[in-house]
Amino acid sequence: MSGFANAWFLLFFVVIAVLLDLELPPAAPPPAAAADQAQSPPASPEPSPDGAPNLSFGLAISAQLTLADDLGVGTGAALQLSAAFASVFEIHVWGDVQPTNETRGSPAVAVQSQSIGLAFCVKSALFDALSGAVCVGGGAQHLRARGVDFDENLPDARWLAVSRAVVRLEYPVMVWLSARFETGIALPLQRPRYGFDDADGRTVVYQPSPGWLSQLGLSVLWP
Repeated sequence: MSGFANAWFLLFFVVIAVLLDLELPPAAPPPAAAADQAQSPPASPEPSPDGAPNLSFGLAISAQLTLADDLGVGTGAALQLSAAFASVFEIHVWGDVQPTNETRGSPAVAVQSQSIGLAFCVKSALFDALSGAVCVGGGAQHLRARGVDFDENLPDARWLAVSRAVVRLEYPVMVWLSARFETGIALPLQRPRYGFDDADGRTVVYQPSPGWLSQLGLSVLWP
């Protein structure tokens, strides 16, 4: 009898709940799988194959000042295209143009040149955002010379081997733009002599000589 009474009591309470329109709490949803609940991590960048270093490229345009014994002070323009490896090493191709300049005195030699070359640099952070580099390289110079006030002003054009070593300072102006200053020595590896013959022998008016080189300009960076 007790089981029968219990069943009636249970049915009674069910009927009362329906009549009173009682809302039973919804069943808790089944726990989501841990894999579904976990947020997928952001995709990480693909590592460089075989540990290859990161590269950045820069283009620099500079005003050039050169001091040589034969020609005095000369101005020009320079262009550099560089590739940096892992922010420590850099290889850059440089080219510059020196407008016509004359030796002192009479007769004289008017000289004009264009140069192109390749340099290897080692870079280092100095302080704040200032960085420095030491660059050593070499290339070729197209030299054009012409006599002035000679009995015969014979022109001459030839290619010469040159080398240079510079120290560079660079400071970022913007994320993609930096100011650059370079100074160092330019050394001709071939030194043809220009002059004339007289009763005392050969008089040399001009011969390429080592010179002090400085450049000031801007560099644009492509990350």
